[in-house]
Amino acid sequence: MNKLINRTVRYCSCALALLVAGCSQSEDTDTTGMEDYGGVTLSFYASSGLAISTRTELGGSEDVQHVQDVQLYIFDKAGVCVASEDVKWKEYFESFGGLPANTADMTYKVKYKGFAVGDAYTFLAVGRDVESSPTYGFPDAITVGNDLANVKATLKAADWKEMHQSELFSGKTILTYNEPGMKGQIDLYRRVAGVMGWFINLPPTVNGITLTSIRITLYKRQNKSVPLLPLAVKPVFKDYIDDEVALDGGEVLVEIPVTAADITSDMVFSKGSYVLPVPAPPAISDDDYTLRVELVGGGNVLRYKRVKLGDGDVLDPSTGSGTGIIDTQGPYRFPIIANQFYGVGTVANPIDMGGKEPDIVTTLDPKWENVEDTLPLE
Repeated sequence: MNKLINRTVRYCSCALALLVAGCSQSEDTDTTGMEDYGGVTLSFYASSGLAISTRTELGGSEDVQHVQDVQLYIFDKAGVCVASEDVKWKEYFESFGGLPANTADMTYKVKYKGFAVGDAYTFLAVGRDVESSPTYGFPDAITVGNDLANVKATLKAADWKEMHQSELFSGKTILTYNEPGMKGQIDLYRRVAGVMGWFINLPPTVNGITLTSIRITLYKRQNKSVPLLPLAVKPVFKDYIDDEVALDGGEVLVEIPVTAADITSDMVFSKGSYVLPVPAPPAISDDDYTLRVELVGGGNVLRYKRVKLGDGDVLDPSTGSGTGIIDTQGPYRFPIIANQFYGVGTVANPIDMGGKEPDIVTTLDPKWENVEDTLPLE
């Protein structure tokens, strides 16, 4: 199913902190009766001024969706899941007229009643859009009895390309239970990255071969799992699970079909994809890039340009992503980090594929503020 995220995703790098309605509802957002109250109240929060949306276009610009569901998982002091609760995110906000587009907060009274005084509990929340629930098998991907140390999202859909359409968030808080009436807060963070390209001046042919597509590829097949509890990013990048898709073509993140009729002097080709975190290629290896843009025709790569980081990137590429190895190709070898947006060009400045520049500089945007008005996805 083709899908576009049509809108700037002006997300806070920190929070999806859960998409929130235009006004704060923190006093009366609870729909749980006192008879179901387990003694803990949690706030899902996005601070004022941070516009958060996960609009998903399915087949047309009017088919707009938001994050639909938030599931809360409770783990005891031994790290064992003791409860799973739907916080009724969609139902709550629809009772106020619809899913949120602006900043607000929501509180939820936890139903679980098995808290032991003096014990610490971990509260993990997972937010999903309409696509990510079936793609990763939530809410049943975590069940009572599961170990906190192993919580992850793993591809469940039959087609691995469903990951390109699926946005996923998670966040946690730890509370030591002392008495009823305790309160906590959970901010949700995106557990996927975004990769998008804007291209212009595509050649109809390369060395006499007709161009059929332009694509953005990884140096390796993309991963199909991600930890829900973020791991270290610096000095050595560990926030990923090495779990590649098994099929050929798994390295392709974005592919845009091209015909001769499409190519005009001012035609901009644009598309994007969500991708799970991937480590940088080793400093000493034959892989001298993380991302590259490829012109394809006749089933072969006709020409490519490597993508490199500009100044001010998240990890210093000169030392092999924290290994201490001096790497002259470091700017081309970088990790794909959750909650980062990798822009290859922009709406205002698409990449000229007919130009002579050998490489392309990516814009690394942790706040997803420069995505303009559209993030088209497969």
